[in-house]
Amino acid sequence: MIENVRNEEENLLLVDGGDVFLRGEFQAGQGELETSLLKALDYDAMVLWNNDFRVYPAGEGTQDSRYEQLKNYHRNVNFPILTGNVIDRETGKYIQNVKPWKSFTYNGVKVGMIGLTSMKPEIRGWNDVADLDFIEPVEALNDLLPEVSEKSDINIVLSHAGNTEDHKLAQVP
Repeated sequence: MIENVRNEEENLLLVDGGDVFLRGEFQAGQGELETSLLKALDYDAMVLWNNDFRVYPAGEGTQDSRYEQLKNYHRNVNFPILTGNVIDRETGKYIQNVKPWKSFTYNGVKVGMIGLTSMKPEIRGWNDVADLDFIEPVEALNDLLPEVSEKSDINIVLSHAGNTEDHKLAQVP
């Protein structure tokens, strides 16, 4: 299907909404199977979601094992991982190997894509994320928009923040 659409359309972004690590019957592989598929399909970007911060088996990970999991995952993908609302508490910077946004250009039109994720890991007090600060998605979007808008003609939010948050994000001009 993707190949057919690519043959019919010039301007196509193929993105993933997350939950690569802890979903379904292949979760013990920590995203290895999913990664090979996303790479083969030539994805453009993905956003992390709450389960991508957890290390299999669910709930038994640590900050160090989460860091290694994400580092290994990032090393194996050929597209950016976007998450603009998760900050390392110690450094005040975005988590390592993850970008807040990415720019794409199609026929001279610059498209800025901002990744935003769910606050569930922090709200639920997961040990895997005790060193991270999850910023409310609308707040993070409002903080990122001036920078992204300066370098883009159109802005897209790649979100896995949840339906309630997505409705709020849709209200941001």
